[in-house]
Amino acid sequence: MKKFLAALAAALALCLCFAAVACAGNGGSEKGEWKLEFFGDGAQNYSVGDVYGGKTVEADYFECSFDGARYKVFREGDIVMEGRYSAENVGEDSLLLALETEGRRSLWNCGIRTENSGRQTLVITGEVDGLNVSFIEK
Repeated sequence: MKKFLAALAAALALCLCFAAVACAGNGGSEKGEWKLEFFGDGAQNYSVGDVYGGKTVEADYFECSFDGARYKVFREGDIVMEGRYSAENVGEDSLLLALETEGRRSLWNCGIRTENSGRQTLVITGEVDGLNVSFIEK
């Protein structure tokens, strides 16, 4: 139970990073292929072209895919997470993705981020290898 509560707290903290997110019930869906928007290590955020760990972040640094039942997360082309998942509406226009990996559960968010300009972007956010990662549709 403590692990579940810790995972839930981490997911809620991640969602707070995207307070402007009204999630995927607006016609969006987690299904499909996703590319890296940015990732953060707690001190700084990194995007394609930035230097992280002495290497330039390439477009394939993180990618993921969801098919409605299974997911895969790739880091530089290698699968680092995969398994089954479920998606649940948890509020108006909000999807919580519960990813199962080798008996562990990770909670991710899928939603529509609205910028000050009014532009909306469908985004999936989650944690991979201790990094907070934001994905956008390919």
